[in-house]
Amino acid sequence: TAIFGKGPTPAALVPAGRSLPRIMLIKGIPGQRNDGRLNGVIRQRGSAICGVGLVSERETAYPLANGDTLWRLDCAESDSADATIGQRAAWLVQRPDGQYLSAGFPRPEQGRAALHGPLPNSSFDPVSGLLTATLYYASEGDCGWRRQWGWNGKAWQLVSGRELHGCLGVMPDSWLITWRTGSASPP
Repeated sequence: TAIFGKGPTPAALVPAGRSLPRIMLIKGIPGQRNDGRLNGVIRQRGSAICGVGLVSERETAYPLANGDTLWRLDCAESDSADATIGQRAAWLVQRPDGQYLSAGFPRPEQGRAALHGPLPNSSFDPVSGLLTATLYYASEGDCGWRRQWGWNGKAWQLVSGRELHGCLGVMPDSWLITWRTGSASPP
């Protein structure tokens, strides 16, 4: 995050900023969502990611345009669950050959390590191809972080990030932008 102020140099002499990195996203197939039963392998992997097991019969499959399938598996609540975290979900990609990928969700802003566990308050929009997760630091929902990732066919890529540490009555759409890219879908 940067703060800009007017300096003594005329605007015509100030170099243009860097262009935003472009990410090629694999979108979902709208209207093809499938709420169904999982096989044992994906259920075991989802339980391992959640660490506390899964909510029974709460899984959703999203077919992707490249033939992969994105699975959302709702995690069971732990006894020590913080009320501000909300519903957590494990996200797995199933390849057409049956392999399952539980790739991490990168957070390159400020050199942060990737997230490898379940994502809080997360959802997938097949039209945009974006998976959005939000973590609230307080029950009022006025501080925390929100990130959006896109699947590029091999890994998750961070598309946008917002964050606000101070709980100041500011809603997520107005939090500070910490990461931003340009995104495009493959032809």
